[in-house]
Amino acid sequence: MSNPALETCSRPSSARVYRPRRPAKTLLHKITRENLETFLTDDEQGDDFSAHVPLHVEAAFRQYLKCGLLCHGFARAYCAGCGHDFLLAFSCKGRDICPSCSTRRMVETAAHMVDNVLPRVQFRQWVLSVPKRVRWHLAHKPEVVSGLLGVFLRAVETTIRQRSPEAPPGSRFGAVVFVHRFGSYLNPHIHYHVLVTDGVFSAGQDNEAEFHPALNLDDDDFLAVQMKMRKRGLRWLHRHGHLDDLAVHTMDSADHAGGWSVNASVTIPDWDRHGLERLVRYCARPPISQERLGRLNDETLVYSLRKPTVDGRTELVELLHNPAKAMTHATGIAGPIVKVDHPSSGSQAPVLWSAGSERKVAQSGHRNSRSIGSELATVDRGSGKDGHRPAGFSDGQAAERSSPNSSAMLGHAVTRLP
Repeated sequence: MSNPALETCSRPSSARVYRPRRPAKTLLHKITRENLETFLTDDEQGDDFSAHVPLHVEAAFRQYLKCGLLCHGFARAYCAGCGHDFLLAFSCKGRDICPSCSTRRMVETAAHMVDNVLPRVQFRQWVLSVPKRVRWHLAHKPEVVSGLLGVFLRAVETTIRQRSPEAPPGSRFGAVVFVHRFGSYLNPHIHYHVLVTDGVFSAGQDNEAEFHPALNLDDDDFLAVQMKMRKRGLRWLHRHGHLDDLAVHTMDSADHAGGWSVNASVTIPDWDRHGLERLVRYCARPPISQERLGRLNDETLVYSLRKPTVDGRTELVELLHNPAKAMTHATGIAGPIVKVDHPSSGSQAPVLWSAGSERKVAQSGHRNSRSIGSELATVDRGSGKDGHRPAGFSDGQAAERSSPNSSAMLGHAVTRLP
């Protein structure tokens, strides 16, 4: 039997049908809905010396409970062809607690970065972890996050410039920073993921950016950056009053790295744009995955780990009759929303650090990034030297993708998911 709606609607029958998500039926939403008030009440009745739930974490939980529910607001989409209405529930646009909105932000960020920001050069991921004694300052003092980030980027840029023999003096690198507030075990762990051009830029003819690749970067260079970070990072913390003389002496006298860790083993060649997009997604990934959250029985939650712990565990188990155990994880991984003078608007918002030109990077339509001014602005992000667009995209699609309209960006981004 023919479908009258399809006969009158110009939409082809093979098109995908929109299926609204049902957040209220997910396990994470159920746990939050049933235990949030008890969790917050127990926190308010705690002693004055215990850490309380920050207001931005409570707000994130409450917004998550409204996300995707028609009773909290919706938009009405009308199809002039078939006369059908579609109700689209508003989202909370959260950055940490809500897996759906965080995943959308991840996909949108990766697509935007690859198409509009990152030039066609080789990139390397630099990961910086700091000692546990310093992580407390990172979690409670935004200026420490910015300060140590600046120290790290200067050390990386110096190393890359030294390994770029053809680069003239004053050449600069490009980098995108993701500040993560969480670890693999849902533990609070602030560290940095930085996508860095494997080379530096200089102003060439007609003020066009000219790229000079870095040669023969190896483990010795990574170790040198790690040692610089240890010395300069402790010096910065001491100079700004975050560590006293005894603490600096103790942390600097160890024979090992002292808790400072730098890893830069992952590289993406200039031709692998899909690999670069996957890497950006990894850097912008949300802290919580609903697919890894399960229930062992009526009283036990299980969260599967991507890799086993040091004692061989592959799952985290929390008791439901104590909601604080199941929900306290979020109090450390949810980042506050702050102004642009802080390098992380949320837990893993990207920040662009780049070379010194008055021209801005062509990414002003993305509200989660800021530009320092860059030579990268003169590089064509939509096409390579051979003039080809990324696979699967025409000139018109690339132009539409550069629009600041986030809905259009997401529509094109989801078509690139595997």
